Amino acid sequence: MIIEKINYYFFFPLLDLLGHTCIRKALKEVMVFEYAKRNMIAEYQLFKLRKLLRHSYENVPYYKRLFKEIKLINFEKFSFDDLKSIPKLTKKIIKNNELDLKSLKTKNIYFKKASTGGSSGEPLRFLLDLNSWSYSWANNFRGWGYINYKIGDKMMVLGSSSLFENNKKSKEQFLLHKIWRFYPYNGMNMSDDVCRNYTKFIKEKKIMFLYGYSSSIFLLAKYIQKNKIKIKLKGVIPTSEISPPYYKQYFSEVFNCKVVDSYGASDGGITANQCEYGNFHLSESCIVINEGNINPGKILVTDLHNYIMPFINYEVGDIMFLSDEMCKCGRNQFLAKKILGRENSIMEFYNGKKITGPGWTILFKDRNINKYRMIQLTKKSILLEIETNKFYSKNIEEKLILSSLKRHIGNNVDIRIKYINKLEYLKNGKASYFISKK
Repeated sequence: MIIEKINYYFFFPLLDLLGHTCIRKALKEVMVFEYAKRNMIAEYQLFKLRKLLRHSYENVPYYKRLFKEIKLINFEKFSFDDLKSIPKLTKKIIKNNELDLKSLKTKNIYFKKASTGGSSGEPLRFLLDLNSWSYSWANNFRGWGYINYKIGDKMMVLGSSSLFENNKKSKEQFLLHKIWRFYPYNGMNMSDDVCRNYTKFIKEKKIMFLYGYSSSIFLLAKYIQKNKIKIKLKGVIPTSEISPPYYKQYFSEVFNCKVVDSYGASDGGITANQCEYGNFHLSESCIVINEGNINPGKILVTDLHNYIMPFINYEVGDIMFLSDEMCKCGRNQFLAKKILGRENSIMEFYNGKKITGPGWTILFKDRNINKYRMIQLTKKSILLEIETNKFYSKNIEEKLILSSLKRHIGNNVDIRIKYINKLEYLKNGKASYFISKK
């Protein structure tokens, strides 16, 4: 494909030079590992892990203290099993040790400020090494290739890009979207009018792939089927929420294409893409273990490329069933047979407005809020539970929250905000942040 070659040989080197990234190098490396032997992958990860541990001990105050406490100083003989001896890193620990988790050695480490709401609804701000960012994109490109995606194929992205009216993409994002031919659209308000416009855009632009929140794609598919519109894509790639089987079958029928799930968490540097046999192939860019050897159980992730703010044995908040099996597809990365803990949610209102859950983390991550939970009580009412921090300004931030919510669900929906000193997990152990009680 000509566009793919132009991207690889011209635009990627140019972007890497201007943006201090390493996308081309990362892409070349991950493609080498796509069908590499399992022992080769393990050796690579162990080499990277030992290097990261030494860097963390020598340059990161938090880990220098921690490694001394647990008497971890011999990194040359460190094994995967030894990871269990390192206490897990939680969001609370990160917030309490934000400065001490930053590397003192910043020369030649290019990074950006990042944040995530996460599936628990707990906003987290952190520093992301641009090497880690580059490898995440490279792993996505490789994983999307499982259904014949080529870099430069036109892709419509249903996410949270237009949550705020004044939200504008940076120059770098604008350039990337142009080069990669990504078309990002709001995936939270999926009313019939919105779906009509999206469908028209897909047909006019000859979109080849659909990538985004599975619940958003589901609502778009329902609109297309209801109106008997014929659309054929090359592939659908749901993300953020793992699609139940009936969603995937439905997408395949409506869009007449292949469907595979994509999983990622930028704070953990983890990406996992599903192959044709239903297994999630974990990228070599991180090491994933089950906490307490409970399988399936909560996962602890180590990003092998984030040197500016290393996260070692980081509790992402999701649950996986990990496996040492070899996949029939011939790819030998370590596997997740199932990814649990993320829920599909859709709220429908009496006025025809429909919203989905994941994108609302973008609204709350930039507020002075520790946790939140959005609960739909009826077709005409919502309860928003909020745990704030000491910097929260009720006069300013409450107004912004209400304005954004009303813009997406309508002025006539009753929105009640309840401030809670400590927002507890649900009885089932989950920290669900988007709940419908219709």
